[in-house]
Amino acid sequence: MSTHIAKADAISRHISLLLRRKVFVQPAAAPAKGKLVIFGRYEDGTGKALGTVGADMALAAYAGAALSLVPADVARDCIRVRRLEPALQENFGEILNVLCCGFDAEGGRVKLASMVFPPDAATDDFTGGLHLSLDIDGYGEGLLSLRSAA
Repeated sequence: MSTHIAKADAISRHISLLLRRKVFVQPAAAPAKGKLVIFGRYEDGTGKALGTVGADMALAAYAGAALSLVPADVARDCIRVRRLEPALQENFGEILNVLCCGFDAEGGRVKLASMVFPPDAATDDFTGGLHLSLDIDGYGEGLLSLRSAA
């Protein structure tokens, strides 16, 4: 069974619906090593790895804040100190869960298997895959990368 990565507009649409605000998406270059610091790992119903989503601190902070209407200044403070407040971390976990839509296991079930937040370390080799710049209306811009496990 092969894994397909969703198109950029589908990712943007799902996040926009969740956040109840416009999310503008553009293709981005592959992020530099160390740029992505928050990860979600996805698997199918049998436990087979399907892929990984990586986000930079800016996207996690802005999206986490936008989900519960936390002021953008709080997100900017998190970016500055490179650490998410617990509520924003929990919110971004919900966004990672919604990003199951980013993978298609040929009709099979896709689930978020694990999340990695700083200070825990994870691999960030995102050569290949889909790299996006997401600009959340009223908050700010950050990077999101999706990579298939295959």
